[in-house]
Amino acid sequence: EVIVVRGYEADAIGAALDAETACRITRAFNPQWQRPNGVSLLAAAPLVTGEALLCMADHLVEPALYRQMIAHPLGADALALGVDRRLGHPWVDEDDVTRVATRGQGANRRITEIGKNIPLYDAYDTGVFKITPALFDALRPAAEPSLSDGVRALARQGRAVAVDCTAHDWLDIDDPRALALATAWLAASR
Repeated sequence: EVIVVRGYEADAIGAALDAETACRITRAFNPQWQRPNGVSLLAAAPLVTGEALLCMADHLVEPALYRQMIAHPLGADALALGVDRRLGHPWVDEDDVTRVATRGQGANRRITEIGKNIPLYDAYDTGVFKITPALFDALRPAAEPSLSDGVRALARQGRAVAVDCTAHDWLDIDDPRALALATAWLAASR
């Protein structure tokens, strides 16, 4: 089952969803789509009752990365974030990427900080998360919640783990340069 939160260009996205028949799609709507992305995530909260995969719609991701995140057991953790440790990768826009600071090793690597402007970091946020409803609880107290705010709150509780997905390619498509890279990547993979 797929849940899509629509806001900007909701009608056009809805029309594209109407053409999709491969899976069941449930729609949520955020009329305040211009606010931080945590507001859009909260629009989906009533529809998520257990573990779920949260994916950024503007990221092109190698399917193996999704499979790795689905297979990752959360245990007592409330959230897992797929991270890429290839700092300086040419596909990454260093001025826009969400940075992640971690500590620990292997499956016990904990997120200690996340944000676009943190000065010390050892990984990039791939935009693929395994979440539980605890993320919504972490977002609700903030007036203008961002996803990073929710991750940060769970990290302070020791409930946010980083999953090393460095072996898998991904790309955040935010500008013409990234779109050109994505187009070339897709063409090469055919």
